[in-house]
Parts: sequence; C-alpha cells; structure tokens
Amino acid sequence: MRTDKGHKIADLAGIPAASFPGLAVDAYAAAAAGAIAVSEVGRRRGVPASWPTASAGLRSLQSERWQLIESDAERVELYDLESDPRQLQNLASDPRFAEVLASLRQRLAVEVSAPGAKTVAPASPPTR
Repeated sequence: MRTDKGHKIADLAGIPAASFPGLAVDAYAAAAAGAIAVSEVGRRRGVPASWPTASAGLRSLQSERWQLIESDAERVELYDLESDPRQLQNLASDPRFAEVLASLRQRLAVEVSAPGAKTVAPASPPTR
C-alpha cells in the first residue's frame, strides 16, 4: 500500500485528491488504528546470563499505547508507551492496570495460539 503526502498537501491547498495516486497518509493511519505487533523469542544458549532470553523465552504484544512482555519464567511486564516511552515503569503489578493487563494477556494468548501463527523454536547452541 502506497502513502502519498501529496494527498494531504492537495487537501490543504484545495486541489482534488484524484490528482495523486495512492492513499492519503491520514487514511492509512486510520486503517492501521487498533493494529498490534506480536513477537516471540525462544530461550537462547550461549548468550550472557544477564540477557532475558538466557533463562526463558519471551512473548510480546504491542499496541499503539501498550507493551506487554511475558516470559516462560512467569515474569510479566506492562508499559504505557504514551506516558513512559522508554519503558522504565513496569505497571504489571499496579492494580489500576489489572483490566488492561488481563485483556492484553488474553489477546497475546489468542494471537500466539491462532492457526497459522508462526512459532520460533529455541536457538541451537553455536557450532564450532
């Protein structure tokens, strides 16, 4: 899908949008509203012990506002990307966000178990 700033400029200038091929940037953003990203990383061997993936696999769901991270070791992290874009304040244990956390965890579980969902096998140890 192609986006074209020309649509927005034409709109502001009063020029018919049909003059520009593609989709207006604001229309593309509206179509993407509610989109999420899901990722999984398997447990890794041969990485520094301080890395989160050294001891467990990770799953993540990110929406425009929220970042949820779960590990196989039962660690859960929740971040509000609007108020904490650097993800410094883990809100997972804050009761004010219990509903958000439950909803995101349920959505993540559905996404990773959905038919056709891609799963990643744990990385093999490096060969020498």
